Amino acid sequence: MCIYKGTTFGSGVELRFYNYGIYNLHKQFNNHLIVNNQHYDNHFHESADAYLCTGYNGTKQFWGWVPEGGYQVENLTPIYSVSVKAGPYPLNVPDCSG
Repeated sequence: MCIYKGTTFGSGVELRFYNYGIYNLHKQFNNHLIVNNQHYDNHFHESADAYLCTGYNGTKQFWGWVPEGGYQVENLTPIYSVSVKAGPYPLNVPDCSG
């Protein structure tokens, strides 16, 4: 999964996450392009979905979801962590606890 410096692919990648896990964000403000470039793995029968959370360590309010192979622009000002987990998960089931 990648977070770009701005809202377009041409703005360049600022952060990369290669594995499942929870990643705390620091000093990320305003709109950024978020790309989930994970694809379905036929061997393990899973994909990776990214969840945006308003607290550190994957806690607090569920803010948004970037599905496998998807991309979107999000305001990262209220986002303090990203949780990358095996999917798929439905949109109506928040991943963030608390």
